[in-house]
Amino acid sequence: MKFNKIFLPVAAVASLFAASCTDEVKYTPAEPAPVTKYYFPTSNPDTQDLVDGTTYFTVTVARAEAGAEETVQINSSTDGNFSIPESVTFAEDQAITNLRVSYNLDNIEINTHYTVTLELPGIENTPYSYGKLDIDVLYLPWEDFEEDESMGWYRDGFITGMFNTPADEYQRKIQKHPTAPGVYRVVNPYAEEVYPYYFQDEEPRWLEEDCYMVIDASDPEKVTISRFNLGPLYNSIPMLGISFNLAVAEPDASMYGKLKDGVITFPAKALILGLYLNPDDTSYSLYQTNSDETFRVVLPGYEKPTEWVGIGLCEFTDGFYGKYLLGDDYQPEPYKVYVEQHMQEEGQFRIVDPYSLYGEAAEGGDDYFYIDAANEDCVFWKYDTGKTSGMAPLYCGTYGDYLLDNEKATAEEIESSECAGFFVDNVFTVKGEYAGVYSISRRALWRASNVDVKLDISNPEEVVEGDAEAKRFNGKRTMTKKAVKTSIQLAR
Repeated sequence: MKFNKIFLPVAAVASLFAASCTDEVKYTPAEPAPVTKYYFPTSNPDTQDLVDGTTYFTVTVARAEAGAEETVQINSSTDGNFSIPESVTFAEDQAITNLRVSYNLDNIEINTHYTVTLELPGIENTPYSYGKLDIDVLYLPWEDFEEDESMGWYRDGFITGMFNTPADEYQRKIQKHPTAPGVYRVVNPYAEEVYPYYFQDEEPRWLEEDCYMVIDASDPEKVTISRFNLGPLYNSIPMLGISFNLAVAEPDASMYGKLKDGVITFPAKALILGLYLNPDDTSYSLYQTNSDETFRVVLPGYEKPTEWVGIGLCEFTDGFYGKYLLGDDYQPEPYKVYVEQHMQEEGQFRIVDPYSLYGEAAEGGDDYFYIDAANEDCVFWKYDTGKTSGMAPLYCGTYGDYLLDNEKATAEEIESSECAGFFVDNVFTVKGEYAGVYSISRRALWRASNVDVKLDISNPEEVVEGDAEAKRFNGKRTMTKKAVKTSIQLAR
């Protein structure tokens, strides 16, 4: 079955600040810049790679207020063979339009830099928008890997770090730079055919042209991602991505990506996602993402690492969420859930799609219930319900998890008080007085269910491959408040 997959827009910026799993960057706000009548949004890149088979690239032009149909003059100059219109036209009630710069690749020299300059007469540049745009244009065809080995694997860390969408992993074409060893690009990493998620209340829209994620892994210990357009549109503007260390003036040594055995990864919060939260915005709101460290690129010719393996269908009695959702009508009956175990990290388990049996009542929750049994005498559980208490995110877990997240208690203190779970003879157990839901905030909620939790993995049932995949995602996604707006301003 193919589900309709949606991720919801931000309800309010304040909710991101009030309830988050990340630390907000402290800053002193700059003076607000004047809003110009017309402008080039900062989503426009200042470099443009020409691609075989193309005849044009587009530049976004915006106006402060949508209104009647209007034509705006564009001044331009170039040292190459490019055709640039003298004006753009905004349709009625349209605040954004595209200017098309056309070319014939037969007339473009390979590995030669050209400059295209576009100018809105009388409009000055501000930190948040541009009246004049200089674009460095280069035609340097990238090289494919060996024949039949051009496809690598891509797993998202930009969008899933901001929205509650699954970090799907799928194959994408990956190319290598013709003159710079260790520099790669992922072709259309969020193409519609492989990434069918879109925002509620918006028509699903993607950029017309191809998008490229350029990764510089020439130093395997200091991997970076250049600024790029992801492809899906949010508020009619492309989402922007960049690695943290290319977005700040003073890079942090701990925030670089790594390349090892053909696999590129980044640490938590080391990626930046840029969004126009409001169609009337004149600049991006930037968020540090990859909070769950899901981002991964597997280069062509390398095997995709196996992280989680299925144990099978196991019997689960829910003492966390059912009582909260259904109240006194809840009857704790065991049911089958699919359980996976981590291959590299000892004692790590997760339940796949744990609460689909509750239907609409549990919509919006995470795809996995994570279990940390590294210490079998002090087992932590954590599940993001996708719901909130006040403005704080609501989780399922043990009282030990609540203390760990809110009171900064140590694992040793929690173990001595016996308020988490335990793992004996292949059975996970949590006493009902220590199982329930909780929030993370200054006014944190703890609500015990008083229903014992039990997950028995001693006798798992096998499933036909694909069955578990089919039941993993119910397709309905709510906002998770993982990313916090940062004060970073991207320099041109």
